[in-house]
Amino acid sequence: MLDLNIIEIGQSDYASPMILVESTGRDPRPCIDYRLLNANVRTQYFPLPNIEERVERVAAAKYITVIDLAKGYWQIPLSERARRYSAFVTSFGTYIPLRMPFGLVNAPYFFSKLMAQVLENCDTFAVPYLDDIAIYSEN
Repeated sequence: MLDLNIIEIGQSDYASPMILVESTGRDPRPCIDYRLLNANVRTQYFPLPNIEERVERVAAAKYITVIDLAKGYWQIPLSERARRYSAFVTSFGTYIPLRMPFGLVNAPYFFSKLMAQVLENCDTFAVPYLDDIAIYSEN
């Protein structure tokens, strides 16, 4: 993430811990524990599209492609203020996210809003839902 300019080494008066999260059948993965920060942030809302309506529209198509935007959050730069509050600490030091990390309470809001804006005029063949885009066609 350092090499990709997603994070940088830094210092902050605020820092969340990095923890290892275990999932059945998978290796433990590092996650930033933003629970304390999230509890002190005003949650913003962006209406999620009705999933049943989206599935119905896409299911009627002859061809369907689904794109998983696995690193989609990293496309959204953080403001200087957000960087300061979203710092995290590991046994190797303190790091500052330059791009939106997974785990912030408002990350889905900003990402869903961005996807709606990007695909605004594509609704006859592309449907965003969280970090996926379904592209569909009759021919």
